[in-house]
Amino acid sequence: MSQTGRYAVFYWKGLRKNQIKVCQFEDEQDTTSFAEERRLSGYAVMVGEWVSEDRLGGKTLQMRNYGAYPYFKVFYKIIGLILIGIIIFLILSWK
Repeated sequence: MSQTGRYAVFYWKGLRKNQIKVCQFEDEQDTTSFAEERRLSGYAVMVGEWVSEDRLGGKTLQMRNYGAYPYFKVFYKIIGLILIGIIIFLILSWK
């Protein structure tokens, strides 16, 4: 990981986390837009903000809550729509 950049975006595809990629940004708006773009593309995303640096040059990052897996969000939307459809059907078929 490069030692430049105030924000770091870690992203990967799938549930194994084999090939984690890192992009670093100086601007918070660029970081947010990149993270949201990756999430919409089906990647799992974690965003960290630089907190401190040790003597050897290693960074300490505070992780932000962006949610790692967008798969569950889509799954819950589908389940919610099905339940709403069932409720509407039951209301309309009530005698």
